[in-house]
Amino acid sequence: MQQKKVVIVGCGPGSEEYLTYQAQQEVRMAEVVIGPPRLVRLFAEINGQVIYPAQNIADTLKDIEQQLHNKKRTTVLVSGDPGCFSLSRIITERLGPERCRVIPGISSVQLAAARLCLDWSRSQVLSVHGRPVSTIASKINSNNPLFIMLGNNLSELAPLLEMTMRKKKVYLLQNLGMESEEIHELRCTEDFHQNISSAALLVVK
Repeated sequence: MQQKKVVIVGCGPGSEEYLTYQAQQEVRMAEVVIGPPRLVRLFAEINGQVIYPAQNIADTLKDIEQQLHNKKRTTVLVSGDPGCFSLSRIITERLGPERCRVIPGISSVQLAAARLCLDWSRSQVLSVHGRPVSTIASKINSNNPLFIMLGNNLSELAPLLEMTMRKKKVYLLQNLGMESEEIHELRCTEDFHQNISSAALLVVK
């Protein structure tokens, strides 16, 4: 008998209009759907059991393994694209790629590039979401465009980008693809001292 695979579905930036047809098909056919409420709500048709992830990633991985053990057709929902700073990496490392099937989604990086009419083929994608800002310090002065996935630490980036802003444009993009979408150019370090959405990124170009 063929081994069951977990299907990891990229759900895009967070609105129904950016869900792919394949993502909707996989969710509709799943016997078990594992994902946070904000992603589950994107899908008009879910026929299987819905399981919300545990706070602890280790427990979520156990839930996924248990469903595979039960030979259930299991789909896991992840935001954006599974290949870009996603829970998908942890799942595939735990289960092995032979037990996973990945359905790509539209990432916030893709959407940001589209909004700014930017060719991002030579860009670098960084993240400070849940990571110290110091981890990207050596990469800030790249000659290529930068996409920086944010947490709640926008103000901490001001010292790193102060010199860069004299030569390049810095954009703050929030809630891309949603009704509350905002795009602003940051022109001085004071602009970094503001509250931001949990779905925000910087583009330096």
